[in-house]
Amino acid sequence: DEDDEKKISSASELFSQFKGIDSVIQLQQDRLVQVTTDEYLVQLMNRQNEISKSLKEYSQRKASVMNDFNHEKQRYDATKQQRLTLQADIRAMFTKCNDL
Repeated sequence: DEDDEKKISSASELFSQFKGIDSVIQLQQDRLVQVTTDEYLVQLMNRQNEISKSLKEYSQRKASVMNDFNHEKQRYDATKQQRLTLQADIRAMFTKCNDL
């Protein structure tokens, strides 16, 4: 029958999927076993130390860049204020000259 063949085909596909899932589960279980070994813990600790050092260096660079940025922003704001003041003075002079 066609129905029997479809059922067999479907069962075969399900079994193939099960085998694939089973192999993933086995891989994850192997990884869990590996995590509990001392060698892997040493690797994790070394990696954690590297990451902590990189994070500290990044934080220091960020602080330095932010200080530079804030200094330049203050200079920009001061220059902008000077420009606005000078523009206002020039407008006042033009107005005064035009009134004469």
